[in-house]
Amino acid sequence: MENVRPRDPYFLLLGLLLGLLLGLLIGRFWLFRPEPLVLEIPTPGPLPPTPTPSPIQVYVTGAVRSPGVYTLPRDARMQDAVAAAGGLTQDADVLRVNLAQPLRDGDHVHVPAQGEQPASPSAEVQKGTKKEDVQFPVDINTASQEELEAIPGVGPAMARRIIDARPYGGVDDLLRVKGIGPVTLEKIRPYVTVRANP
Repeated sequence: MENVRPRDPYFLLLGLLLGLLLGLLIGRFWLFRPEPLVLEIPTPGPLPPTPTPSPIQVYVTGAVRSPGVYTLPRDARMQDAVAAAGGLTQDADVLRVNLAQPLRDGDHVHVPAQGEQPASPSAEVQKGTKKEDVQFPVDINTASQEELEAIPGVGPAMARRIIDARPYGGVDDLLRVKGIGPVTLEKIRPYVTVRANP
């Protein structure tokens, strides 16, 4: 019977070192493995405030308690203009008033009285004389409300302020009218003149 030789200590030591090295590698992997990637979804911030629409100005006349120019919200309707003017008078023809009619900046709201024979069959926004019916340039010292309203960019309220600020020595004097600045003046300059000093 052959004698079993004990394993070479060299191979035992090599096996031990390889096992130790493998253990170190496995330990290093677990200790220094990368952290899991976490995606963070940012919470949306507050929305910017919605800009407030600019108000409009309308000219209210007829069977109302206080006719005049009034500043109203952008989405105003006929009933808002009538309320701003103090409401309807007792002789207002309510059957010819469309209180739900929407308004725009520079509109002229006229409420007819009972028995009044207006140019239109109901209370409405008057658009004034058409541009093609007016001979430009118009004299700002003598032009009528309708002629001034025919100027592009000039509504009833501004036309009334132009009339109220008379007399004018020249076209540049329009700068003293509320609502007319250098830019607006240059836009309407081709349509206006001062033919003679009053």
